[in-house]
Amino acid sequence: LSLVGIVRAGGGENLGILQDRNSWGYILGVGDSVVDGKVGEVTDSTIRFDIEEFGVIRPANLELIKENN
Repeated sequence: LSLVGIVRAGGGENLGILQDRNSWGYILGVGDSVVDGKVGEVTDSTIRFDIEEFGVIRPANLELIKENN
């Protein structure tokens, strides 16, 4: 997955716009479920997933991709 954008929702929460290698898009916010975990935080430039593996929760972060013009 790649983090390609961040938008601010009506209640002021950030939502991450992600794209997979097949160009499928996803919009995720804090608490949304993902395989083996959930979204823990969405900032202005990152999204953190809290992934549970063998009973241990570990963070996995993605940074916003910035295009060079």
